[in-house]
Amino acid sequence: MSKHVMIINRIMAALCFSALGVSLVFFIIKWGSLPAEPGIHFDLKTGEFDVYAAKVLGFYPHVIGALLLGAIVLVQRAAAKKSLGLRVNEEGDKIIRTELCLTLDLIMVYITLFCLNWSFAVSLQRGGRC
Repeated sequence: MSKHVMIINRIMAALCFSALGVSLVFFIIKWGSLPAEPGIHFDLKTGEFDVYAAKVLGFYPHVIGALLLGAIVLVQRAAAKKSLGLRVNEEGDKIIRTELCLTLDLIMVYITLFCLNWSFAVSLQRGGRC
């Protein structure tokens, strides 16, 4: 895999983890203003909260997001180093690895945006719409 793709992977991972970190800091800042049982899940059709629970469950978007992003980074690293086991020439293998890593970057951005939407909805106690 080319160095350019590896640089793009690292930048995307850093941006996604940084965004989750910023939302975590924002949630911690808003912690004191949240009710004892804030809304933690909202209905996508109406945008209204439909599940209320303890404040500590507001950390779910950050934990789930970090675990999913970490898993994607591990898969990207494995794809960059190990053979995919396909019967293609070296150039084809390089193209497939590059496409796989760039696709995983897009999935990482989607997961980050989803978790950010969820986190800010809980932090601000406003339902969201996707």
